[in-house]
Amino acid sequence: MEPRLIVFLPERSEQPVRWLATDVNGSTEGEGRLDEGLPEWAVERPATGIADGSAVMTTRVAIPARSRERLRRALPFALEDRLSEDVGSLHFAPGQKDKQGRVAVAVVARACMDDWIERLREAGIELEAVYPEPMMLPLTPGRWSLLLDADGFVLRMTREQGFAGEIGNLADLLSVALAQAGDDAPEGLTVYYQPGTEVPELPPEALPASWQPIIGRRALIAEAVGTHTDLPLLVGPYQRRTNPWLPAAKRWGVVAGLALVALLMATTRAWLENHRLGDRIVEQERQLQASFQEVFPNRDIATGQLRQVMAARLERLRAAGDGSSSNFLALLEAISPSLDETANIQATGLSFRRGDLELEVTAGSLQEVDKLKQALANRRIKRAAVRSTTSEGEQVRARLTIEPEGS
Repeated sequence: MEPRLIVFLPERSEQPVRWLATDVNGSTEGEGRLDEGLPEWAVERPATGIADGSAVMTTRVAIPARSRERLRRALPFALEDRLSEDVGSLHFAPGQKDKQGRVAVAVVARACMDDWIERLREAGIELEAVYPEPMMLPLTPGRWSLLLDADGFVLRMTREQGFAGEIGNLADLLSVALAQAGDDAPEGLTVYYQPGTEVPELPPEALPASWQPIIGRRALIAEAVGTHTDLPLLVGPYQRRTNPWLPAAKRWGVVAGLALVALLMATTRAWLENHRLGDRIVEQERQLQASFQEVFPNRDIATGQLRQVMAARLERLRAAGDGSSSNFLALLEAISPSLDETANIQATGLSFRRGDLELEVTAGSLQEVDKLKQALANRRIKRAAVRSTTSEGEQVRARLTIEPEGS
């Protein structure tokens, strides 16, 4: 094993880049923060980057493309419906195919990639490779690997699947991951923890766990550098090139690829229409994030995890709740389609009292409020009544009382 410099790339630009240098035996020779200086002997070593697990989303997708380059170019189109961000702002790195023929994919913001590369370049460091943090955990056949420390958790499920996040969200996200694994669920968990770390309660469906103490997160990951090469992120526009002059065949390949993309864009008007809605989707995602923070303060949700956490918590409420909470959820399910169908009406508040749901809305006119009342009458409820209406400029604010069936 050759001496190596390992840099740990943070999710946010205001966070420091940390480094760790190893010797020929893989032992730690030095570590620190990049903004506090880097020894000259460490700068000259081959450098590997470890991308924060909260900054990288991993998933799988079925794509028939054979060429790796064509596969990489097709990934934004294949994953667009699963992502709230504009796919043009994201970098896609394909991995290997699984038994079902699905390709593993790592998704990370281009802004993160650019920030990491620029910060290291200023320090005189050129990365040989970058890997997602979850892919650096040890992996035992039939088991998932879970790392816990004061900074959060990192979970590795398979060779090229995993994620990271806040300790407070571990139970919900682990429940979702186990449910989605189905027949591929593990036989157990191997938990790596730093002594003194507060250990969270695992969900009831979690499998037997074996616990192994570690010196620290970075030391554990450093042991894997040089042996694990799963899901590399330096591909496509970020691929490291040693020769600036491409062979003629490659140059013509680039031209042909650009022609293919131009043809594809010219013949996919539906995709362009969806792309124009991208800003609205991003804004809705921000509103969901803000709503989540109001209900569950001090919880940071990583890319792609918001809907999973919300779904898991609603499902727990449904399963463990009393009759009152069940009626509340049933009423929400009943009235949601009517609100979606009434484009000019916006729900601004609701409360649940004595088995009835009180809904406050704003609308453009009294006629629209009456349309909503009629739409609600066709749902699985006993009665919907308008309790009050007030005019506020060009809008009408109304309060409705909705009684559930059987009340």
